[in-house]
Amino acid sequence: MVSGKTHYLGLFVGMLLMLMFVANSCRQTRARSEMSIKHLSTGCILVRLHTAELQLKLLREADNFKAVSQLEENLRERNIEIVKAFRMEFKFCPVYFFFSNNSNRIRQNKVDSIFVNDNLENDPRIKPVFDHMFIVDVGDVAFQAFGGTMKGILVMDNQFKALERPFPYYVRRSKPFPVLSKGFSEMVEELNFRLVKYYLRQNS
Repeated sequence: MVSGKTHYLGLFVGMLLMLMFVANSCRQTRARSEMSIKHLSTGCILVRLHTAELQLKLLREADNFKAVSQLEENLRERNIEIVKAFRMEFKFCPVYFFFSNNSNRIRQNKVDSIFVNDNLENDPRIKPVFDHMFIVDVGDVAFQAFGGTMKGILVMDNQFKALERPFPYYVRRSKPFPVLSKGFSEMVEELNFRLVKYYLRQNS
């Protein structure tokens, strides 16, 4: 029969081991975040512009060409607005843009001739030459921290895996009142501010 003292000793040792595991995990996450901001400061971001190919395919199959034209126009206006927001508000590192239908090529590091200029035209002359590239998604993105999808900006590694806190890897669009939701420029400005602040904190 196990004595009370032995039982409590076992619980104490178990809790101590768990705390040590959590502390070690936190140290590793913090180290990864510090390395990521260092890499980003000398690297670049690749902003993914969505093309809604599946939705367009379904509309074409339904012969709803009016809806196709409207969706294509809306996507173009939205993507142009995103490009302008990054050009105006993001200063932390160089920025490049690609369409979402090239995401797999990014994962495979086959990045030749997939980038677009500020008019959303494919331009083979655009060739990022950096050791470290991070992906930025804008719009409906998966926020693991909140267990679902929200509108905002998400920073990921080159395999499209979201980074971790304390790295400032996301900006939510929402505010306390929906009518005050942030626009693209405001979200990009906030992302730039958070990255600069985190970088300076690590190098102070």
